[in-house]
Amino acid sequence: MVMCIFLSLACLFDYSLRRIPNFLILCMAAVGVGGFVTRGEPVALLFSIATGLVILMVAFPLYRLGMFGAGDLKTVAVCSLFLGGSDFVRFIVVALTIAALFSIAKILIKHNSRERIAYLFEYASDVVRNRAFKLYMVNKDNKDATICLMGPVLISGILVVGGL
Repeated sequence: MVMCIFLSLACLFDYSLRRIPNFLILCMAAVGVGGFVTRGEPVALLFSIATGLVILMVAFPLYRLGMFGAGDLKTVAVCSLFLGGSDFVRFIVVALTIAALFSIAKILIKHNSRERIAYLFEYASDVVRNRAFKLYMVNKDNKDATICLMGPVLISGILVVGGL
């Protein structure tokens, strides 16, 4: 429940400012660690921290390519302090599935599927031609081509905490 409150705040920041403050992420981490300390579960705490670090390492290349924001990744990684192993995996899968559905809905609403597919193929051919990755979205201000990830993450958190 506490995680969902923090995710709601992160969602508000993400949708209004397009960024998630580090202070909020640090508060979230402190509360998550505090829960383990008060329950006296040091091994579970270490496992949760390791899980969050793995998420950061796996997702870091996607951040470097501009496909995810740093605040999004840090917030999702900190959620490992609130969810157990199988719940955390379910949380990630559900969040990414909802994000994909949001993206599809946005493409359908904006009627820009041809433009988005053309950009994807242009990007892929440029990567093959130059044998090097580059930022996926050079113009981050194009809100028609992006979604805020915290909305799907919040919905996923509510569903997983609620028993999905």
